[in-house]
Amino acid sequence: GDTAGGSVNYPSFHINPQYGLLVTGREPSTFFITLTQQPREPMHHISFVVLDCHGASVSDPTFRRHGKSSLVGQPIHVNCRQVSLEVVLEPRSYCREETMHFPAELDVCVGRCA
Repeated sequence: GDTAGGSVNYPSFHINPQYGLLVTGREPSTFFITLTQQPREPMHHISFVVLDCHGASVSDPTFRRHGKSSLVGQPIHVNCRQVSLEVVLEPRSYCREETMHFPAELDVCVGRCA
């Protein structure tokens, strides 16, 4: 699909669905983030990345292509129904970007952050 850019190993990675996450307060916060795909055969290799935006807007699609973000955490791409990551984040803005392993793979996934 148009927004299926694949993993960070592909130049089309920047077109994956992305969601902003703003951590407020004075202290770091612990988050448990999951991505779940519909049960079906065959399952896709799914994952997501959490990027530190360094003050850039997530709505600016160039911030990832120009080195304005850095990787905070990423579960490995696995062929299962759900992937998860527990991460401690400092107060600032982040981006969570959902990925399939290969570009153009389509699936409906649900992401959660608690």
